[in-house]
Amino acid sequence: DASQMRWFEVEPCYVFHTGNAVDRADGGIVMDVVVHDRVFGSSAQDLGQSPVTLERWTLDPQRRDVQRQLLSDRQQEFPRYDERRTGQDYRYLYTVGFDTTTPSPQPLFRHDLHTGAVQEHRYGQHGLSGEVVFVPRSKNSAEDDGWLLSYVYDLEKERSDLVILNAQDVDGEPQAIVHLPVRVPLGFHGNWIADGAMN
Repeated sequence: DASQMRWFEVEPCYVFHTGNAVDRADGGIVMDVVVHDRVFGSSAQDLGQSPVTLERWTLDPQRRDVQRQLLSDRQQEFPRYDERRTGQDYRYLYTVGFDTTTPSPQPLFRHDLHTGAVQEHRYGQHGLSGEVVFVPRSKNSAEDDGWLLSYVYDLEKERSDLVILNAQDVDGEPQAIVHLPVRVPLGFHGNWIADGAMN
């Protein structure tokens, strides 16, 4: 009930999307989030031009505060990971470059959370990727053994492709490109759940 709810203090900011989160043995939580310093300053549609960072937040159950660790100061959004690792320790997080002012070509980032290394893939001079989805090669394959799928909008041709990358070779050539007959709106993203998956 409401008496079991716990509140944690954090500096004012805004989070649209989170990556994975892991319970700690001491009752705390570690979660990776994309943090906007400030949004909606002048209107409900205004994301502003404030910094956007990728951070690791540790919610401390004793201090009831949030300890913030900067993972990357590059402008980015839409964090995704291998969903087989949900709620567990994990190594790889994928984000997409994000410009709050105007649509422009942006890279895909592959963050190695163990080493701090970042790889990137650029979708050409006019390509703007939406959120990527990781698809494992098999049920028991390694965390990064699979493919990254994303809708990529061509700002010059005003059309969309489904681009498939090798998750272990993010900066390499696409494995496949599927030309779509319609434009997919920028920012379109979500999860697909198979019938019966929630039973």
